Amino acid sequence: MRVNENDPLTQKSIAWLQQNSPVLQGLGSSDYVCIFIAISQWDWDKTVTPAITHWFITEFCSAALPEDSPTYLFFFGIIYEEEDSQIDKEVEAMVAESDLVNALPELGMVRMNDIGAWFNKYSFIAPGNRELKELRNKHFGAASEHYMEDVELALQQLIDEYNKKFF
Repeated sequence: MRVNENDPLTQKSIAWLQQNSPVLQGLGSSDYVCIFIAISQWDWDKTVTPAITHWFITEFCSAALPEDSPTYLFFFGIIYEEEDSQIDKEVEAMVAESDLVNALPELGMVRMNDIGAWFNKYSFIAPGNRELKELRNKHFGAASEHYMEDVELALQQLIDEYNKKFF
C-alpha cells in the first residue's frame, strides 16, 4: 500500500489494510504475513518513534479481524551506525520500558547452514535438488558467511521471482 495516498493513516487499521491490500487479499488462516518496519537513524526520534510504535501496536493492530485471517508478524528494526551510541542507549531504554515489544538480539553474519536450511524449507521454489543448489550457489557462492543485508536482498529477489509466477 502506498501510505501517503491513504491519508490520514491514523484513522486506518490492520482490518482496513487487509481489506484494501491486493497482496493480502486471498490469504487465509494458514498463511503468515511478516512485515519488517525499518526505522533509520535519520528517522529515529526518542519521543516520536516510541509514541508512534505504541499507537501502531495498541490502535492500528487492535482491530478485529475475521477468523480466516492470516497471522501477522511485525518486526521493527532501528537501523543505525554502530558508532552511534546515543541511539543505541535510547533504543535500549525504550525497549526496556515497553511492555509491548520484545527485543531480539542484534543480527550478525548469516551462516551458509542457515541459508541452506531456508532453501530446504522452501524447496518448492525449484523443482529439484540440483536447481536448488544452483540457486544457492548463484546467489550466495561458496562463502561460509554473508552479511544479513546481502542475504535479505537475495532472498527477496528469489521470493519476488517466485511470486510473479502466481500473482
